[in-house]
Amino acid sequence: FVARPGNNPLTVKAVKTWIEKEKVPLGESLKWLQSVPGFQDKVLIAGNHDYILEQLDEKGIAVELCKKYGLTYLRTQDQPKRLKRSRLVVWGSGMSAMSQVGGERAIVSGNCAYQHDVKDEEGFKQKTKHLYEGYQGPKPHLMVMHGPPCTSCLGKEGKELPGVAELVQYLKPKVFVCSHAHNPSLQDLMKGRQNTAGETLTVNCACLG
Repeated sequence: FVARPGNNPLTVKAVKTWIEKEKVPLGESLKWLQSVPGFQDKVLIAGNHDYILEQLDEKGIAVELCKKYGLTYLRTQDQPKRLKRSRLVVWGSGMSAMSQVGGERAIVSGNCAYQHDVKDEEGFKQKTKHLYEGYQGPKPHLMVMHGPPCTSCLGKEGKELPGVAELVQYLKPKVFVCSHAHNPSLQDLMKGRQNTAGETLTVNCACLG
């Protein structure tokens, strides 16, 4: 879309028209989320497959695009925000750990959006320091991240982002929701998917085996 000759400047309206006309999967997903009934608010985070959304985020229009579909798009760099209808305070991030070559993986995954090097704990702390330093607002009731902690909810040491468990422990949300780490078996969807850490219920909601 960006490279196509003769296109208008990149605007929310132009992108919305394009993704719907061309049936881009991002647009189909946003329309589906908009149509689901029964929710006061709907929040959205990205993940490692969401290349187009990542590009729109870098160009500063992802938040407004999601608003067009009635969705609150949560980003790593933002402060926790209070939702309009439910009044819950939420914070979210699409970050997950960059895949590592080794074991059963011969090449780095091509699904590389919102990736962070699993070995770069200091970099993770820099990206989330606004939640530690000088933040005076209310702590989030809900945290949503694409990647799980490396200590629970199907997360594994060396494969998940360092610092997530520490961040959850510091912010003490009522609920922390993640995905990304697929369940090895779909026979028991409760197996390893939830944990209670202090005041926080952590849940992995990935629906793929």
